[in-house]
Amino acid sequence: MTTTPEPTIRRAARVAAGVLVVQALAILGFTVFYLVELVRGETSNSSRAVMSMVLFVIAIAFLGLLAWGLWHGLRWARTPAVVWLALLLPVAWGMFQSGVALIGARVLLTAVVGIGATVLSGRETG
Repeated sequence: MTTTPEPTIRRAARVAAGVLVVQALAILGFTVFYLVELVRGETSNSSRAVMSMVLFVIAIAFLGLLAWGLWHGLRWARTPAVVWLALLLPVAWGMFQSGVALIGARVLLTAVVGIGATVLSGRETG
């Protein structure tokens, strides 16, 4: 029996999707940075820069697919989204330990909000 999700659950799924889109845009910013450095010839290792950009593009596509799935309420997107967001928790911890607490706080905030919204979007109704 399928029921229409409550507005709160739908909203939670859209918040989770939005968090993933924000993260994809941040990775896109790094991709553009690496591309500019590569074009200017200011990178010390061109192959590393290219491979990093390839990895970034794959991550952007992955996050975009997960965001699309969450936005449309597809169940398959929830588990990989939570796994991705949970992997950001030790990243945030490392940033706090490295002295970049402001960035660490942002990573932690998006991870916690994303995990909470994704879990809420999986609540069954009716």
